[in-house]
Amino acid sequence: MKFYIFRKKVLGAAMGATLSFLGINAGATDTYEDESAEIEPEDGDFYEESDVEERNEELSAGGIVAPEAIVESADNRTEIEKTLDHADEQDSGRGLEFFWMSGNIGYQYMSLAGISNASLLPAGDSSQGGGAAFGGGAGIRLIYFTGGVAMRSAALGSFNLWSLVAELGLRVPLGMFEPYGTFSAGYIGVGDVETKTISKSIGGIHGMNLQLAAGLDFYLSDTFSIGTRWGGDLLFLSRKADASLCEGEPDCVFAQDGSSLGGGTVVSFLVGLHL
Repeated sequence: MKFYIFRKKVLGAAMGATLSFLGINAGATDTYEDESAEIEPEDGDFYEESDVEERNEELSAGGIVAPEAIVESADNRTEIEKTLDHADEQDSGRGLEFFWMSGNIGYQYMSLAGISNASLLPAGDSSQGGGAAFGGGAGIRLIYFTGGVAMRSAALGSFNLWSLVAELGLRVPLGMFEPYGTFSAGYIGVGDVETKTISKSIGGIHGMNLQLAAGLDFYLSDTFSIGTRWGGDLLFLSRKADASLCEGEPDCVFAQDGSSLGGGTVVSFLVGLHL
């Protein structure tokens, strides 16, 4: 047999429980003492027993159902801590570097007037050559960026050259390996140029040297590294007129100023010191 509860009594019990929860003593206890009594409902106003039990369970807590427990995230780190932890994961493990020095040796090919020759050398005279090159550099480093100075000297058969440039670089640490790129610009001088038309060697050729280079270093330790680098050079050269080189030759190009646009490439093996 099913039991019924009068709906007004149920609503009254809910109001009393709510007022009790809010701390308001409205005499709800005296008015609604028999919340669970079996009372015959009026026509059309009844609940089934299962509905009543469910409603009573809710009212037993003052009509307020406790929210589900909030599950805390397993990751309680702040954004700054997450950023630092990510940096630790990406760290090469070598520590910070502030100063660097390097030495290199390799092969260089250079053409003094390979792109254009505005009377720098007589037509048909040799203006290109290849041979051993060596150099070095030093500078500072700020995380991924480097800056410094570098020098290079090379004996290329029919002429010699040397350069002194300022260098900027970008390096990407990948564990013990470190790929990088550099841009450098500075002074270049060319001497002892041999030609077919005169017996004297030509000097006084100089200008600007621009270079883009890419390389890869391998760190043997936090302090020492070895690596290789390839670079492409662009030369803007000029010289002053020197009639003494003409030796009576008519239409001698050395009687007037000359200039040229040249280029070349260099491949080097490097050793580095990092502090």
